[in-house]
Amino acid sequence: MIKIMAKKAKKILNKPFEYDYFFKALLYCMEKRGGRGSQVFISTSTDIAEATISEIVNLKRLATFEHQVSIAKALDYEYLAFMQLGRDLLSGNKPAEEPPSPAVKGDDKMIQAAQAFCTVLFGDEEKKRKVAD
Repeated sequence: MIKIMAKKAKKILNKPFEYDYFFKALLYCMEKRGGRGSQVFISTSTDIAEATISEIVNLKRLATFEHQVSIAKALDYEYLAFMQLGRDLLSGNKPAEEPPSPAVKGDDKMIQAAQAFCTVLFGDEEKKRKVAD
């Protein structure tokens, strides 16, 4: 999949050179997370429409700076560390650090939504915790 995307990336003109770093890091992290499911994860974590994420991945649209920062944060990277990851990958170096595991975190928006639902359903925090365990 990455080879196909790399070929498409070469066809896009008028994009900043730094965008290559972002795009390479994005593909790398998505592959590590599991492909298509990672698009849904990024979309729910960033409030960027899934269709927009798909267009970015398929190079039909360039991610704005704000989108790039949000996507990096959703993948548990600071923006500059995410760009460094892409730079390392493009230069053929092994990434400085492994990407985060796809383990669910407590601040994940899906978890927050589930917790809110449980609060509405059960009323208090104690009952919500029992359901979570």
